[in-house]
Amino acid sequence: MQSRISVNCVAMGSGAGSNLKFLLENPGAFTICAGFVDRVCRFQEICENHKIPCFYLDGISVCGSHPMSSSRSDFESYVSRVCHFENEIIDCFEKFESSSGVGVDLILLAGYLRVLRGPILKKYRGRILNVHPGDLRLIGPDGKRLLTGLNAVLKAIIVGCEETFSTVHFVDEEVDGGSILAVSNAARIEIEDSLKDFLMDFRRRQGYENILPTHSSLVKLTREMRRNHPVEFAKLSEYANLHQNLQKKLCDWPTYARALEIYADAFQKTHLVQANQQGECL
Repeated sequence: MQSRISVNCVAMGSGAGSNLKFLLENPGAFTICAGFVDRVCRFQEICENHKIPCFYLDGISVCGSHPMSSSRSDFESYVSRVCHFENEIIDCFEKFESSSGVGVDLILLAGYLRVLRGPILKKYRGRILNVHPGDLRLIGPDGKRLLTGLNAVLKAIIVGCEETFSTVHFVDEEVDGGSILAVSNAARIEIEDSLKDFLMDFRRRQGYENILPTHSSLVKLTREMRRNHPVEFAKLSEYANLHQNLQKKLCDWPTYARALEIYADAFQKTHLVQANQQGECL
């Protein structure tokens, strides 16, 4: 009987590394063989504690911050810098593969705070995973995913969801737009009655009492609430942050591990098919 093939992963992060820590402490049919960070952060310490190499390139100095202006030229300049940075990351990974003899099968985004713009998506297409704290199965009336991007938990609360879910998905050019690999169990939303009443009244006044908004309309609703109802918005934002921290433990971590097992099973089957085909050609 052929032994199970482990999926060699590189994890990319920008912060505390809680997803990475859970995966390293709960090994399965995957091996996290290296890490990468674009800033100094605790992610590096976790890699060091588990004796895996962690590569660092200063993303802030190379890319700068995402432009706040609507200028197309500013955005294009930023994207160009990010693409240059990604090529440096790829070079780093390729040198690791050459020196270690370990091929990179899968890229794991584990709190990586920079949107991938091109080179890495092209190099590792179909081999990049991310966990997102929103239910990407929820579709708006325009046929597009509703809870994509930042503040997914807060958005779920605003549209009246009673539960939140985390989604592990493949990464492509559209933010949170790739194919879904696994969805978590539910994390119950529990806010005080006064805020529930406020939200029901707010949705009714905005014309969304019984229907979902589109994603663009939801962004506008969020801005409207922040501008005209700052006290309630602050309370909901505070709860959303607390809920998301709980959701990491209940949803993000175990679902990422389960998604990797699903990927590993498919990876194993693909290698067995290839091995059989090569045997038939001999």
